Amino acid sequence: MKIQYMSDLHLEWMEDKRREEFIESLPVVADILVLAGDIVTYSSFVKSMTQFAKKWEHVIHVPGNHEFYGSNRGHINNMAAKVMNRFSNYHYLVNDVVEIE
Repeated sequence: MKIQYMSDLHLEWMEDKRREEFIESLPVVADILVLAGDIVTYSSFVKSMTQFAKKWEHVIHVPGNHEFYGSNRGHINNMAAKVMNRFSNYHYLVNDVVEIE
């Protein structure tokens, strides 16, 4: 099992179309993608995490401080829960763990 790691992408600075194209262009070189904080803010959280979940076998997302900019922890956690309910391969970890295989 291989793990691919990304952090500090700051996709909030990209327009919707450019952000979608950027995520689509990322190479899948592992079974698991770890998103280690500062990926995207609330405005495109669900859309971006959905894109990641569709591309990788498993996505482990540990939020950084930028995920919460312009919003609050409760709102972001609820958005992450929506993605987790839709995609069983998306794992949003805040004081939590996930075991894969």
